[in-house]
Amino acid sequence: MRGLQPIPLLIPSIDLDRQAIISTGNFDWVEQFMGWTLSARERSLHEEKSSKSCDRLVQLKSSMNAILQSFTATNLNHGQIRVFQLACKHKNDSSDTLIFASALRHNTIQDSILLDAYVVPLTRERVSDVIEALTCLVKSGEILSVAVKSREEGILWKKLLPVQVECCRQTWHHGEDCQYRAQNRIPLSIEHSQLSICSCGESQDIDGFPRFQNWEILAKYATRIAVMPLSAVPYMESFMTKEQRHQISQIFTLPNIETGGEKCDNCGKNSAPPVG
Repeated sequence: MRGLQPIPLLIPSIDLDRQAIISTGNFDWVEQFMGWTLSARERSLHEEKSSKSCDRLVQLKSSMNAILQSFTATNLNHGQIRVFQLACKHKNDSSDTLIFASALRHNTIQDSILLDAYVVPLTRERVSDVIEALTCLVKSGEILSVAVKSREEGILWKKLLPVQVECCRQTWHHGEDCQYRAQNRIPLSIEHSQLSICSCGESQDIDGFPRFQNWEILAKYATRIAVMPLSAVPYMESFMTKEQRHQISQIFTLPNIETGGEKCDNCGKNSAPPVG
């Protein structure tokens, strides 16, 4: 914290309104783009699609991929979806988080993309207040459930939401009565049906909030967020195994890994020989 304001140390500050909207063209590239956020290890776990593939970060990336593909209408099962609920498998598919997508934008700060969106965290008290609007959304078929596959993934979402808020906060400030300051922690909670973000950003900067019947009921609890794909780090994990590189080399021209040996995905140097 710097004064009353949280200061993220490892993420950029992004003015969403200055990031160009990606609004035309074929979005088939989104699936491939999201695939390259996975390391070789994560890709193998993702392809297994079994209960043993319980890596929480892979689960989180899979959920983000589902949201981005559904918003860009590249999911063959349905058209464009703008409203998502995170349905927690460990809580009998109960949802305590709604995400309202506004626009797919360039992320020029990180040479990537991001989803300009709004989050509405739900508590038991809030559900009774917004039930009419939620019922209209469900009946209209305009909302998609995104499975949160484990409690561990749910905790990651709770920890990630404050980051997604702070990285794009431009038009409002945290007040003296901010819950972050009062409770001296971020996120506020990692428990289901409890708030992880403060209420300072609610109903702020909501010009892009999707319009639908009774939208105002939900918008008063909405905080703007930037959903940014999380990529593997090349100096920590390889993006491709030898087998994966060989498969891709059948289509594209890649360096010969058999003669060059294992190389670092970041600097391109040969791996150091084992010690001893």
